[in-house]
Amino acid sequence: MRTLKIFSCTTIFFILLSMASWAASAEISLIFPPEWLDRGLKAKNIASELSIRTGLTIQPVLAESYPEIIEAFSKKEPVLGYFGSFVHAILYSRNLCVPVAQGGDGHEFYNGIMIVPRDEAYDPFTIIERAGTKVAFCYGTSSGEGAAKAASKRKAALGYDSHQAVVDAVRDGTAKAAFVKNWWWEENKARYEDLKSINHPIISSYKHPDNILCVSRFFPSEYLLKFRKEIVNCHAVFGVKFFYEVRAGIIEQTFELLSLAGIDPVAYKW
Repeated sequence: MRTLKIFSCTTIFFILLSMASWAASAEISLIFPPEWLDRGLKAKNIASELSIRTGLTIQPVLAESYPEIIEAFSKKEPVLGYFGSFVHAILYSRNLCVPVAQGGDGHEFYNGIMIVPRDEAYDPFTIIERAGTKVAFCYGTSSGEGAAKAASKRKAALGYDSHQAVVDAVRDGTAKAAFVKNWWWEENKARYEDLKSINHPIISSYKHPDNILCVSRFFPSEYLLKFRKEIVNCHAVFGVKFFYEVRAGIIEQTFELLSLAGIDPVAYKW
């Protein structure tokens, strides 16, 4: 009996040692959202830098759809992700992620602004009221779908897969107004001289966080400690000026807007 006990303890020890060795060599996916599909090299460089600094094997994954992200974070596996407010709100509300850090680049907070024809003379409230359901937005975005549905009292019904398609809908007359991310408009407005932007007095006041690095709920604590220590030194490869710890309540304004929009992040589907 004594021999059996010794054998059992020894066996358990080697099993645990084997598991620890496997965990240290296991690949960890770093997931980027669909808008990163044309930034494959940057994603690869980020994963490589994190691998070197943490001693872990990080592999970049460019998600082709948002449901793919939700599915990955729902598995009992260690996963990393780099997202904006809408995706983070969904993951966080479902208890699927833990925020680690936010990258600061001057654009780390954004809002939704209205896009209308340049000769539009009405105020934002009248424009929305007259537009009815013909308010356009990009699916799965705080600045788009969240803003449009909140401003229109949930009437907005013209959903698209990109901010560009949304703005094009205003240009060709399909939509009477649209909501887009303010930074997207700043980068692209020169191509739309026939359109203009308007800050909605209520909706545009909501600020949403971007550049959030988060981990899945099944991310080992020892891995998490490594990331918290090293991420501050990885800002350059991410293209941000610095990383800082995510402040408590950073996502609250996004949750407030989604509530006005009638969007339940727990039940939401793309």
